[in-house]
Amino acid sequence: MDKAFRVLFNLRSGEGTKITLFILLGFLWSSSAYGVFTLSEGMFLESIGAQGLPVTYVLVALALCGLSTLLLFGLRRFSIKKLLSLLVLFWSVLTFGCALLFPYIHEHSLFWYAVKVIGWTMPISIYICYWSFIDQYVDLQDAKRLFCLINSVTFLGDACGAGLISFAMHYLGFQGLMFLYASILLMALPAIYLITRYLKPLLEEHHDHGERGVVLEFREVIKKVVRSPFTLYLLGFYFAMQLLAVVTEFNYMSYFDRLFSSSSEHHLVEFLGSCNMWIALGNMLVGVFAYSRLVRSVGVQNLVVIAPAFFFALFCLLFWKEGLSLAILGLVGREGMVYTFDDNNLNLLISGVPTKIKNQIRIAVESFFEPFGLLCGAALLFFLHRQTLYLGLLMAVIACVIVFLLRQQYPKAIFNNLVASSIRFDKTALDWIPKKEKKTFEYHLLSSLKSTDEPTRLLAFEYLLKMGNKRHLPRLLNQINVLGMPGKLKAIELLADSDWAIETSVVEQLERWRRVLPHPSVKSAIHFYFARHSLSRPEKMMQDLHHDHLGLRAAAILSFKTTPYQGQLPSLVSLASEKLQQLLESKIDNEICVGLEILGREKTTANMSQLLPYLQYPSKRVNKEAIRAISRIASPACSAYSSQLVQYLATHRDAEMCCLTLKALEKISDCSILKDLILATVHFRPNERQIVQKIVLNMPGVCETTLLELLQNRFIHERCRLMAGKILSRLNPATLKRHLFEIVQSEIERAYFYYYHLETLRHPTHSEYDHSILLNALETGYHTVIDFVIQLIGAADALEECDVLTHGLRSRNKKLRAQAIEMLQKACSSKLFALLEPLIDERSSEKKLNHYLKRGFIPLKLTQLLDTMAFSPSLTDQIVAVWLKAKLDLPDWKELVRKKMQDREEIFHHFATELLEEKL
Repeated sequence: MDKAFRVLFNLRSGEGTKITLFILLGFLWSSSAYGVFTLSEGMFLESIGAQGLPVTYVLVALALCGLSTLLLFGLRRFSIKKLLSLLVLFWSVLTFGCALLFPYIHEHSLFWYAVKVIGWTMPISIYICYWSFIDQYVDLQDAKRLFCLINSVTFLGDACGAGLISFAMHYLGFQGLMFLYASILLMALPAIYLITRYLKPLLEEHHDHGERGVVLEFREVIKKVVRSPFTLYLLGFYFAMQLLAVVTEFNYMSYFDRLFSSSSEHHLVEFLGSCNMWIALGNMLVGVFAYSRLVRSVGVQNLVVIAPAFFFALFCLLFWKEGLSLAILGLVGREGMVYTFDDNNLNLLISGVPTKIKNQIRIAVESFFEPFGLLCGAALLFFLHRQTLYLGLLMAVIACVIVFLLRQQYPKAIFNNLVASSIRFDKTALDWIPKKEKKTFEYHLLSSLKSTDEPTRLLAFEYLLKMGNKRHLPRLLNQINVLGMPGKLKAIELLADSDWAIETSVVEQLERWRRVLPHPSVKSAIHFYFARHSLSRPEKMMQDLHHDHLGLRAAAILSFKTTPYQGQLPSLVSLASEKLQQLLESKIDNEICVGLEILGREKTTANMSQLLPYLQYPSKRVNKEAIRAISRIASPACSAYSSQLVQYLATHRDAEMCCLTLKALEKISDCSILKDLILATVHFRPNERQIVQKIVLNMPGVCETTLLELLQNRFIHERCRLMAGKILSRLNPATLKRHLFEIVQSEIERAYFYYYHLETLRHPTHSEYDHSILLNALETGYHTVIDFVIQLIGAADALEECDVLTHGLRSRNKKLRAQAIEMLQKACSSKLFALLEPLIDERSSEKKLNHYLKRGFIPLKLTQLLDTMAFSPSLTDQIVAVWLKAKLDLPDWKELVRKKMQDREEIFHHFATELLEEKL
């Protein structure tokens, strides 16, 4: 019975208490607030008439704008729980007051205008705070299932509140109903307490501040809104929809007023109450049984089109004919379509708004932009009340245009929220600075030049050079004067690598320092600077070829080696070559490094054969200088050495040396190393993998077939396959998409393999063995496969930072995980998402295990499992399998070790050697 109930209402195990409390609170406030709304609508039409509606629209709009200001102010001071409780208490007291004053002032028209304003503002204000309150306890994926159900309960409350008018108006009258509604509303306060007492809120993606969240200044909120196209379209759409709703309401209310003008007292009130009751019941049924399934199958970005399309069709029909059926259809659209789809959609679409301003935007939509639309609608109706059909059709067209723009921005907005919540280690400092804030950043850097800390001044100096604003150059040159000796040398080196290296002012300043500053280190640095950029006259430096100071001697050597007048100075050039050879043959690392730097600065491809042997030199400092020199002289003419560089790349993991090797390969651009280069990326860091992508994309004649073969090869590491897939998505996305389903399907099978055996080995029947290492390996394999699939799907959808999807899915924050799943659903086809969904949603492990067996997979015994893992592309799987085989003393473990040692993986060789020594 419990299972049938959960299937019927699309619930999951353990959600009973939460959904019951939400339903109780929603029913109590909605039956009261919407009852007051319907009662005020009918009584106003009976007492004042439809001619007073434009005035009430203005009053309601002003009241809601004032209310939004108070709510935004309250949001900065109180938690959502307190704000909701205060609103419930306030409206209860005000409703009691109206009931008490009714016998004395009901004949005054101002009383009915006030009741009309109260009837409008009460449900809107409570609705806003109620959904902000509920949103704390539900993530986006749960919201797709639960929000429509919760919203349906508010429709049930609306139906009950309206039904009370229809059945009890003659018995209780206006005063009795208002007393009843106020009493029901007060009962919502204990429900709020129970929710906060028994449920724990989910933290937002960006903070850990509990209910209140981050308090932003108004200016910061406006900045975030302006920078988010999705938020602007969202606000514009709901503004247009409110205008459309006002025009629609005026049309059908005018028709009802004419139709019931000669009817008996309260006939119109009872008719509206009856209509609203049935519409609310219909809304409830759609919300409970249809909306969650629709949003799951077609997505919220498609459902959002339904309401504006409905109103467009309605006004097209009104041009053809006017009648009671179309008036009721307008009432259905205003009270049904808007609340069934638009309000549910808003609760989901709000997830695309920048996370820090979600509550502010919800308030702005419900109690500022919609009332502003109401105000504008009232103004338009004053002047165009005879052309309301044309006005309605125009607003429907505008709403349809905006909604299509909104649909396009929704996936981008969800993805931007994911990116904003992740730390990007592969970005440089300048990448993190928005273009609009670069001037502010420059100002802070200029202020840092006055710091007493020299490293801080040097850092500011470096980044001001990188930002490339020539206006700061004189100040930067003056800054060098106040630096210490190490700082001066570093600043000169930074200048030499900058875009202003040969600027006249820079050269003149360096020449001045060369004459004024006697220190040989400064002098040699300037000489080397001039030699690098061919700014020196070699004959003036011939004495330095014999100088004891290494820097001066190196500058003289470089000057003679790079001068364009070598034919005029053959003896000196020959002497410089001898001095360079002495440096290279020295036993002192410092001298060898200087010699290697000269070879690199000479930028002659013939030096490549001299430099390569130094990559195997015992000193790491010499290795680094050698690869730096190679990166300087590399060119397409060095393609004969590209294979050696790739081999070197695969066996050395120093970050700087790896980047320098990649820089050299980028300049060589040899497509024959494509496969080896991608296979070498197995242990690369994110920034290094990005460099490899750039290298391959710039290679002439890159073979797409090779990339596809690498991607489909299940016997190489997932990182290498993913690298091939990302490059292929840039070269020919159609090829990747054509083979994507087939690749993902096979990977999903691997994921089930890991998950099934991970869960079954945790079973008590296997407790006689210590399988902790095996369990860790299986769990790692499972997550590796899932990460591979997700990033590949992201690459196929041209997401530049698709790894944020995996970060989001692995996050402990449920809201972040839900957004990652939403983005995945938008990035791939429904057929592909159906394969992946069972593994990434939060269904129970029993369902996943049964899913594995239903797909026809055969569970493996321990020995079979180890055999399979021993030939996995994952090095972790191989090591764990061999280790466990040796530990369990299985007969084939030694033969397996020897067979695996034939591979070139250095880590496995070390492991196998130690294992064999231990067992022997």
